[in-house]
Amino acid sequence: MADTRPRGNAAPTPAVAAMFDRIARRYDAMNTLISGFQESRWRRRLVAATGLGPDMSAVDVATGTGKVATSLADVVGPFGRVVGVDVSESMIALARSRTFDRVELEFVVGDAMALPLSNGGFTPPADPQAGSRAGAEGPAGSDGRAG
Repeated sequence: MADTRPRGNAAPTPAVAAMFDRIARRYDAMNTLISGFQESRWRRRLVAATGLGPDMSAVDVATGTGKVATSLADVVGPFGRVVGVDVSESMIALARSRTFDRVELEFVVGDAMALPLSNGGFTPPADPQAGSRAGAEGPAGSDGRAG
Protein backbone atom coordinates (compact mmCIF):
# COMPACT_ATOMS: atom_id res chain seq x y z
CA MET A 1 0.00 0.00 0.00
CA ALA A 2 1.35 3.43 -0.95
CA ASP A 3 2.09 5.99 1.75
CA THR A 4 -0.56 8.71 1.31
CA ARG A 5 0.48 10.92 4.23
CA PRO A 6 1.22 14.53 3.29
CA ARG A 7 4.90 15.41 2.99
CA GLY A 8 6.46 18.07 5.17
CA ASN A 9 4.96 20.31 7.80
CA ALA A 10 1.17 20.55 7.93
CA ALA A 11 1.43 24.26 8.75
CA PRO A 12 1.32 26.54 5.71
CA THR A 13 4.77 27.73 4.64
CA PRO A 14 3.92 31.44 5.08
CA ALA A 15 2.85 30.77 8.69
CA VAL A 16 6.11 28.93 9.42
CA ALA A 17 8.12 31.74 7.82
CA ALA A 18 6.26 34.39 9.82
CA MET A 19 6.86 32.56 13.11
CA PHE A 20 10.61 32.25 12.45
CA ASP A 21 10.75 35.85 11.22
CA ARG A 22 9.34 36.92 14.61
CA ILE A 23 11.93 35.00 16.65
CA ALA A 24 15.00 35.33 14.40
CA ARG A 25 16.91 37.75 16.65
CA ARG A 26 16.34 35.55 19.72
CA TYR A 27 16.64 32.17 18.02
CA ASP A 28 20.31 31.40 18.79
CA ALA A 29 19.98 32.34 22.47
CA MET A 30 16.77 30.29 22.79
CA ASN A 31 18.38 27.32 21.06
CA THR A 32 21.37 27.47 23.41
CA LEU A 33 19.12 27.51 26.48
CA ILE A 34 16.66 24.89 25.23
CA SER A 35 19.53 22.52 24.38
CA GLY A 36 21.04 22.88 27.84
CA PHE A 37 24.05 24.62 26.32
CA GLN A 38 24.75 21.57 24.12
CA GLU A 39 24.04 23.19 20.72
CA SER A 40 27.67 23.93 19.88
CA ARG A 41 28.68 20.38 20.80
CA TRP A 42 25.87 18.92 18.69
CA ARG A 43 26.86 21.18 15.78
CA ARG A 44 30.51 20.07 15.93
CA ARG A 45 29.42 16.41 15.96
CA LEU A 46 27.03 16.99 13.05
CA VAL A 47 29.72 18.67 10.95
CA ALA A 48 32.19 15.86 11.68
CA ALA A 49 29.58 13.24 10.75
CA THR A 50 29.10 14.75 7.27
CA GLY A 51 32.54 13.61 6.19
CA LEU A 52 33.07 16.90 4.37
CA GLY A 53 36.56 17.99 3.51
CA PRO A 54 38.30 20.83 1.70
CA ASP A 55 36.84 21.84 -1.68
CA MET A 56 33.60 19.89 -1.16
CA SER A 57 30.00 21.16 -1.32
CA ALA A 58 27.01 21.00 1.01
CA VAL A 59 23.44 22.24 1.33
CA ASP A 60 22.09 23.09 4.78
CA VAL A 61 18.30 22.86 4.59
CA ALA A 62 16.39 24.83 7.25
CA THR A 63 19.62 26.71 7.93
CA GLY A 64 18.05 29.22 10.31
CA THR A 65 20.68 31.74 11.36
CA GLY A 66 23.35 29.81 9.46
CA LYS A 67 25.42 28.42 12.31
CA VAL A 68 25.63 24.90 10.83
CA ALA A 69 26.25 26.25 7.33
CA THR A 70 29.04 28.47 8.66
CA SER A 71 30.64 25.52 10.44
CA LEU A 72 30.39 23.48 7.23
CA ALA A 73 32.02 26.35 5.33
CA ASP A 74 34.89 26.32 7.83
CA VAL A 75 35.54 22.71 6.76
CA VAL A 76 35.17 23.08 2.98
CA GLY A 77 37.29 26.24 2.86
CA PRO A 78 37.36 29.00 0.27
CA PHE A 79 37.37 26.59 -2.70
CA GLY A 80 34.35 24.66 -1.43
CA ARG A 81 30.71 25.67 -1.49
CA VAL A 82 27.97 25.72 1.13
CA VAL A 83 24.42 26.91 0.49
CA GLY A 84 22.06 27.52 3.40
CA VAL A 85 18.35 27.51 2.58
CA ASP A 86 15.58 28.67 4.89
CA VAL A 87 11.98 29.80 4.52
CA SER A 88 12.47 32.75 6.88
CA GLU A 89 13.73 35.95 5.28
CA SER A 90 14.72 37.31 8.72
CA MET A 91 16.80 34.22 9.53
CA ILE A 92 18.54 34.44 6.14
CA ALA A 93 19.16 38.17 6.57
CA LEU A 94 20.78 37.51 9.95
CA ALA A 95 22.92 34.68 8.51
CA ARG A 96 24.05 36.90 5.63
CA SER A 97 24.92 39.78 7.96
CA ARG A 98 27.23 37.51 9.95
CA THR A 99 29.00 35.99 6.96
CA PHE A 100 29.07 38.66 4.22
CA ASP A 101 32.80 38.12 3.63
CA ARG A 102 32.64 34.33 3.11
CA VAL A 103 33.04 33.50 -0.61
CA GLU A 104 32.25 29.82 -0.10
CA LEU A 105 28.99 30.50 1.73
CA GLU A 106 25.65 31.54 0.27
CA PHE A 107 22.24 31.93 1.89
CA VAL A 108 18.99 31.62 -0.05
CA VAL A 109 15.36 32.08 0.98
CA GLY A 110 13.49 28.96 -0.08
CA ASP A 111 11.18 26.14 0.88
CA ALA A 112 12.70 22.80 1.88
CA MET A 113 10.00 21.02 -0.12
CA ALA A 114 11.00 22.87 -3.32
CA LEU A 115 14.67 23.78 -3.00
CA PRO A 116 15.69 26.75 -5.14
CA LEU A 117 18.83 25.01 -6.40
CA SER A 118 19.77 23.84 -9.84
CA ASN A 119 21.30 20.38 -10.02
CA GLY A 120 24.48 21.88 -11.49
CA GLY A 121 26.39 21.48 -8.26
CA PHE A 122 24.34 19.29 -5.99
CA THR A 123 22.90 15.81 -6.19
CA PRO A 124 20.42 14.28 -3.76
CA PRO A 125 21.84 11.91 -1.15
CA ALA A 126 21.76 8.22 -2.05
CA ASP A 127 19.36 7.57 0.83
CA PRO A 128 16.96 10.51 1.34
CA GLN A 129 15.68 8.86 4.54
CA ALA A 130 19.16 8.93 6.10
CA GLY A 131 18.18 11.92 8.23
CA SER A 132 21.26 13.98 7.50
CA ARG A 133 20.79 17.72 7.79
CA ALA A 134 23.49 18.47 5.22
CA GLY A 135 23.72 16.95 1.76
CA ALA A 136 27.35 16.77 0.69
CA GLU A 137 29.34 16.19 -2.45
CA GLY A 138 32.67 17.35 -3.71
CA PRO A 139 34.77 18.83 -5.04
CA ALA A 140 32.86 22.05 -5.59
CA GLY A 141 32.26 23.39 -9.06
CA SER A 142 31.83 26.94 -10.21
CA ASP A 143 28.47 26.32 -11.89
CA GLY A 144 25.00 25.66 -10.52
CA ARG A 145 24.93 28.56 -8.05
CA ALA A 146 21.68 28.92 -6.18
CA GLY A 147 19.25 31.66 -7.05
